[in-house]
Amino acid sequence: MAFLRIVVNSVALYLCLTSAAVVEKRDVNTDAKGKVGSSCDGNDECGPELCCFRPNVTAGTVCGNLGEASQSCSNVTLEEHSPTQNANEPSCREDEEAEGTTAKPYSPPYNGACPCKTGLVCDFGEKNRKQRD
Repeated sequence: MAFLRIVVNSVALYLCLTSAAVVEKRDVNTDAKGKVGSSCDGNDECGPELCCFRPNVTAGTVCGNLGEASQSCSNVTLEEHSPTQNANEPSCREDEEAEGTTAKPYSPPYNGACPCKTGLVCDFGEKNRKQRD
C-alpha cells in the first residue's frame, strides 16, 4: 500500500511540474516579441504587424504599428537616413504598385514612422514624383 501511495504521489508531482514548465515556456514565447511602445534595436524584435522605428531625432527606437491608409509612413531606414528633410509627409495608399511592396523583413529600424501594411505603399505625393523625374 505504501508503494502505491509513493507511485501516485510521484505521478502527481510529475504532472504538476510538467504543466508548470509548459505554462512558463508559453509565457516566454509570447513575450519574446515587443509590443507597441516597447524599446527595440531592430524590426525582428517587434511582434507581427509591427516595426521598429525612431519617432523623432531625440527619441530612441520603439515598436509601432505598420501604417494604415492615410497614416504617416516611412520607407527610409536609419542606415539610409540623410540629413535632408522631406517637406511633404508621406502617407499610405492602395493601388497596383502597392502589391507586395512591404512583404520583406523589417530590419534595421525605420526613421520617423513604420512602413505601410501589405497592400499599401508609402506615397510621397505628386510634388516629390515631379522632383525625381
